[in-house]
Amino acid sequence: PFRAAASYVAKVAQAPPQLLTPQRSDLGTLLRSLSAGEFDHALEEISRRQRYLVWQRLPERIVLLRHGQSEGNVNRLVYTSKGDAHMELTPEGLKQAEEAGARLKDIVGNDRIFVVVSPFERTLQTLRGLYKGGLQEEQVRVVHVSSQIREQEFGNFQSVGLHEAARAEE
Repeated sequence: PFRAAASYVAKVAQAPPQLLTPQRSDLGTLLRSLSAGEFDHALEEISRRQRYLVWQRLPERIVLLRHGQSEGNVNRLVYTSKGDAHMELTPEGLKQAEEAGARLKDIVGNDRIFVVVSPFERTLQTLRGLYKGGLQEEQVRVVHVSSQIREQEFGNFQSVGLHEAARAEE
């Protein structure tokens, strides 16, 4: 792409000598050098450096954490009267979230982190439990709430065995 652009601009810059000003002459020389490939090595190094810098922005680790135990994990019948997104953590689930916060703190140390969480109540409660367990809120650079990572919803009016049937199909 550099050569093509340089070639095009070089053609435009090829004006009759009487129209060349010192600035146009310098530009013409530069563009001819580009067209001749004299800067190819430098451009390749710039491209290599750009790829390196992109890799430097990527995370060192990705930690996947599922929510703590929820009402639906303990009693499947609750799905017939309460929407999946509204399921809350049980006392055991809250305890699990706090324990996970302590363990996550050990894993990430003082590094800043980026959190992606679904909009479901149990996942937001788990995040709050992580904070209560020792993960510092100041370490969290961004909390991104995304419905794209949520579980499959079956609705409030489903038969009791629907979850099991869906899992069996997977």
